Amino acid sequence: MQLATEVVSGSRFDSEHLAGKLLLRSLSKHPEFIEFIASFDLPADHFFMVRSNGEVYAAYEEFGATGFYIQSTIITDELYEIESLRNDIELLSKTAWRSGGIISSSATVPLRNWLAFQEIDPPNDYADLANLIDCLNFKMPAPPKFANYWGISEETQDVALIIEPAQYPVIMQVVRKLMADLGRHSEPLINYLTDVVLKRKSGALLQEDPRLAWEYLMQTSEAHRLAQSCFDALLIEGKAPTVTEVTRSRLLLAAVVLDLDMGSEERVETHRSLRYESLYVHETPAQARTRLKRHFEQINRVSLFAAYLAVELVLAGQSPEFLVVTPPTLLIGSPGWVMLRKAVMLTERIAPGLSRKLSYEQLMKFAELAPLSDAQRSLHQLLNLQCVLDWANINEVMLREDSTLSEAQIATAAMNHYNTYADELEAALKSITTAPASRRNLAQQTLFDADINHHQEVFRSPHNKGGLISDTVINLYLANQLHRKNLTSTSTRRNLHDVHPTLASLAPVNQLYAAKIKGQHETFKSGISTMIRLAFSRLGLSDREALTQGALTLYLVRGNRNIPGHSADHFSPHGVVILCRHQSRNHCYELFPLQGLCRKSDRLAEAFASGHVFNEDTASFDGATNGKNGNFPRLTYLENIITEHAAYFQGATPSQSEQADINKLLPRRHWELAEHADVHEFGMLLDRFGQFAPYDKESA
Repeated sequence: MQLATEVVSGSRFDSEHLAGKLLLRSLSKHPEFIEFIASFDLPADHFFMVRSNGEVYAAYEEFGATGFYIQSTIITDELYEIESLRNDIELLSKTAWRSGGIISSSATVPLRNWLAFQEIDPPNDYADLANLIDCLNFKMPAPPKFANYWGISEETQDVALIIEPAQYPVIMQVVRKLMADLGRHSEPLINYLTDVVLKRKSGALLQEDPRLAWEYLMQTSEAHRLAQSCFDALLIEGKAPTVTEVTRSRLLLAAVVLDLDMGSEERVETHRSLRYESLYVHETPAQARTRLKRHFEQINRVSLFAAYLAVELVLAGQSPEFLVVTPPTLLIGSPGWVMLRKAVMLTERIAPGLSRKLSYEQLMKFAELAPLSDAQRSLHQLLNLQCVLDWANINEVMLREDSTLSEAQIATAAMNHYNTYADELEAALKSITTAPASRRNLAQQTLFDADINHHQEVFRSPHNKGGLISDTVINLYLANQLHRKNLTSTSTRRNLHDVHPTLASLAPVNQLYAAKIKGQHETFKSGISTMIRLAFSRLGLSDREALTQGALTLYLVRGNRNIPGHSADHFSPHGVVILCRHQSRNHCYELFPLQGLCRKSDRLAEAFASGHVFNEDTASFDGATNGKNGNFPRLTYLENIITEHAAYFQGATPSQSEQADINKLLPRRHWELAEHADVHEFGMLLDRFGQFAPYDKESA
């Protein structure tokens, strides 16, 4: 019995298998074949299979709890005795390799042969099988109508224009003539094409869905004429006189990107590498798109709405990962970006442009799937290495131009740096999300290890000066009452230490708990320090200098009495405010350690400067303003600020907008460093954050 799968009509497997299937079906209707098979007791829906080793089987389907299977009976020897069928059977066995080593007269084939055709390794264990099922169940959408707009070179499998470099001047001559005839010789071609769309569509289409705008453009008469002019100018021999829609799109794409000076192979590679310069390590993909849009507007004189289309066309071919709508906290220099980019590159290998039809969540889910064959593993390793090399470059963790290192040494060093960083970050995330030890769970496990399983048995001490004691074994252990000699079972009347003699040798649960929680606390502090270093590393150079060289004070955010459950003594467990003075300027930062996020807040800095100092004599905020006072007060009162209650008090991810529900702040100074503090002292600041994010779950 073998696991089976159904051949999808029109698939690549179906096209290779179809001829053999039809021949085998015709053989099964041969009179001698029918007479021979009648001697077997087969179901009415039986079918036949021929393997590449010459074996022939009569088979039928059988459904089970985990799928459907093929039950088969070998009929090779008997069938080969029929001389009129032998040659055709041998022919089928010789051609079976084309479809994974099997020819079936049905649409049902053994799964292992389908896997062999797809060059997928058969699963060896449950984990392999689960991964295979996830891969087969992952639904890929159809690629966009015009794929990645550019096209793919059959030789290099890289993005490529439809025309050769020698033909670039021909296309540019057509473009310049068109723009001159329109009286727009100083403008780029994409401005004209955008105006064609704007004649009948709104600018919102170009801004929100440039892919759809391009599809609409390809249907216009202006696009038809321009593409035909380019086609005629190239004088391509052997081509049909009518330009197809796909060819039209690729010709106009070539004209647009060449006109923007971004189409040649050299320019493509240059701009790809520029996007991974260390200058942009703290950028989000949205910021990268905005920067490219600004480049087109300022350098190429591209109009506002045309710039959106230009960004789509250029990035779809050169760097499609930048077109993915990602979470606002995902930065280009992060390990998360490496995973996303690898997923994008893999999907682009399946079908150009496919990544633009998948969401961020779908791409990350696809990235988690393990490769299914040696060929896929090699591809994964190659693409992963490329992504890691760019990660190392943008993070400046090594000098790629070091002439003393070979390419292999550079790749090894980059991979080692990346793995170390990723492992450290993973360990930090694990440490800060692990629940603290529970005294009750610890006591329960200790009793279980001592073979004391009746935790709920009740024991009582009737003669006790402090009052009657009556409780379960586990509660007596937690209350440190096991030393008492007069505890007897309420059910058996036996003494506790007679029932459980090993209790006397158990260490006090508080002692065990203290040892357990100490190790967790140290791990937690290390994890928090890693997350804070990550948060600070995402700041710009000037901000990092201000934090490490300026005088800085850490403020806890106090609760708002207007919020249910809050009081003046309720301080934010998930966020703090850092006020810093560097080179006579005030800077303010909001730090959310568990998020690994530190962001600068000019509005908080302005509010601090105008906030009043707490007057100890009058017990009110009527002292001088902080800006005039020049010091960091113990208590101050800030108004007209924008920040978020959910981020500070509930651990929610801070939003990127200025929508918030806190507009008054009463921070209390917690810790302070003088200007130009010693570096190791600044490191102490990281250790102090371990107390600011208590886990919500009760420890007992």
